[in-house]
Amino acid sequence: METATHSTSRTDAETRVAFSPVVDWIVGAILGLVGLFTGGTGAVIYSEIDRASAVEFVNDADIQTDVFTDAELVDALVAVGEWLGIGLVAAGVLTVVAGVALVVFHRQARAAGEPTQRWMLGLVGAVVSVVTGFLIVSPLLGGGVASYLDPVEHRSGFRTGALAGVFAVVPVLVVVLFGIVGAFAGLSGELVTAIAGLLAGTAVLYLLYFVGLSAVGGYVGAWIASEG
Repeated sequence: METATHSTSRTDAETRVAFSPVVDWIVGAILGLVGLFTGGTGAVIYSEIDRASAVEFVNDADIQTDVFTDAELVDALVAVGEWLGIGLVAAGVLTVVAGVALVVFHRQARAAGEPTQRWMLGLVGAVVSVVTGFLIVSPLLGGGVASYLDPVEHRSGFRTGALAGVFAVVPVLVVVLFGIVGAFAGLSGELVTAIAGLLAGTAVLYLLYFVGLSAVGGYVGAWIASEG
């Protein structure tokens, strides 16, 4: 009887951990590299954008508009460029921090015999979504992997998948938010409100689409795991 109880228990440390330290480091390294690249790109944009480069761009592109004067267009480009640069740096920092947190806290959980936490699974799912981003079903895959790996049977696969979608979208939302701030800083009048509203609306739709598909993938992943 004791043997049967032991074999079916989900409290054994090995069954409570979703993946090995090697996966921790691989996912952490991917997040770190993506974060450094994103933040570095933002730093370059912020340092390089100025009125002279904006004027040169406007002249070379031969932009014709009845809405803005050339001076207003230059001001807008500088403001939006600077804020987008800051947004990319912020998104990069968040991504690096997420990678470090996964490695550190999952190691601590493993040492304490605690199960892999849902946010850790969400990060893994987010990385899968990003890596498979060239596929239209990437949110489904990310959410599915996150919930399939979950060692805690009673947790909702739907929620785990949705969390993977949120983590995948957060960096994009951060950049969009800073871009909206830049639009308000560089433009004035009703047009900037319309542009900001369009960006915000698009971001919300993207969030709902990505998180919704990830949640569905999470449900399917949990079902496959339970059937296996």
